[in-house]
Amino acid sequence: MELNLGYDKMGTRLSQIGSTPIEYDRMGTRAIRFGDHELSYDKLGARLQAIGDSTIEYDRLGTRATSVGPHQLRYDKLGTRLHTIGPLSVAYDRFGTRLCAIGPFTVGHDKLGSRPRRLDAGDRLQSIEAETLTLLFYVLAVDWPRWRDRHEKRN
Repeated sequence: MELNLGYDKMGTRLSQIGSTPIEYDRMGTRAIRFGDHELSYDKLGARLQAIGDSTIEYDRLGTRATSVGPHQLRYDKLGTRLHTIGPLSVAYDRFGTRLCAIGPFTVGHDKLGSRPRRLDAGDRLQSIEAETLTLLFYVLAVDWPRWRDRHEKRN
């Protein structure tokens, strides 16, 4: 099974995972819908609170998600990079700058290697559950861009 990842015309915002579209607000800065799931944010509109019925819980400081629905999130020793989200492990290249795998999916990148372009599970999967698709959305559209942006600002 292969899922292609689509981007907007500028090539900067993830616009679909497989056949599931991601819609953005009028300004184009914040995702408001993922497929049939409405995305809800806190009162300031900055922190994602839910993906459909899956509530997102945060740590005491409110800076790092600890769960998406019933699925716990685990991070590396420094607490910066996501390593597991529920049943899915998240792997990075040896420098920690590119996603390499999410659960059974290997991540294929564009020619420059900067953007994930496809998820490939080979023959290991014939279909994907809606809940797994939600977790993939969280990793690809919420967690990974946030980590990448922080990392790029440091360098």
